[in-house]
Amino acid sequence: MVSHLGSEINYALAIHPSASIARDARLGEGTVVMAKAAINASTIIGKHVIINTGAVVEHDVKLADFVHISPNAALAGGVEVGEGTQVGIGASVIQNVKIGKWCTIGAGAVIIQDVPDHAVVVALGLFLLLFPLILILVLLATWSTQSWGLFSQSRIGLHGKPFQIYKIRTMRGKKESSVTTAIDPYVTPLGRFFRKTKLDELPQLINVLKGEMSFVGPRPDVAGFADGLEGEDRIILSVKPGITGPASLDFRNEEELLAQQEDPEDYNRKVIWPKKVEINKEYVRQQSFTKDLYYLWKTLLG
Repeated sequence: MVSHLGSEINYALAIHPSASIARDARLGEGTVVMAKAAINASTIIGKHVIINTGAVVEHDVKLADFVHISPNAALAGGVEVGEGTQVGIGASVIQNVKIGKWCTIGAGAVIIQDVPDHAVVVALGLFLLLFPLILILVLLATWSTQSWGLFSQSRIGLHGKPFQIYKIRTMRGKKESSVTTAIDPYVTPLGRFFRKTKLDELPQLINVLKGEMSFVGPRPDVAGFADGLEGEDRIILSVKPGITGPASLDFRNEEELLAQQEDPEDYNRKVIWPKKVEINKEYVRQQSFTKDLYYLWKTLLG
């Protein structure tokens, strides 16, 4: 036996130096782990398995012999994959799914075993209930910003695919930076109130209705951040982004924090963003209906 970061590993393996392997991982003979792949907690991998570039395998996953995990695929949460199965590029298999022998999971597929998702039904009810308020907010934002009050922007969503997120417009004019501070001159006084109270996020009920977002999850970011995730960090993209989530709650005063920095963009990239990535990875690994209810409750309490 040989050791890679304390892991139990047999001889005749091919492991790229940039791959990450947890201490308690068990890898069988002839397994190949390619660049920037990540094998994390409590994984058991059989013989002659191929873990391709950027793939993530973690949290009680069991792979039988001759399994092929394609680039940027993600498996987590009690998943068991049978002998000879191939998991396609960018596919996600999470939360107690069991896959038989010699199966093929298509590229970009999402396989998840969880409680029924009633998010769309709830979003429809809330949207109908709150539509008059949303309409008033759009009209007020139109008056305040001198532009149409419903704002859309490209964000990175499930599996790294871009989508248009909807928000109440809070800024006047065109801003080059993706970072907003509490003293940003582009934000109108009314817009500052909308952002502080999170009223500007209400139109994202439309995104939930379209199946692009959920109520709770990692907040979707702009291109240049989320689409640059690599290795085990890409597990964040294996779930739908949320209107609220643990990272956004931990950094609810982010704009005030950025306003105190000499270079807000640099601080966001080097300090805030990496912390959010770690928080969101932990959320995906331990995601549950009960925890989502807790995050929703914390959001409502402000």
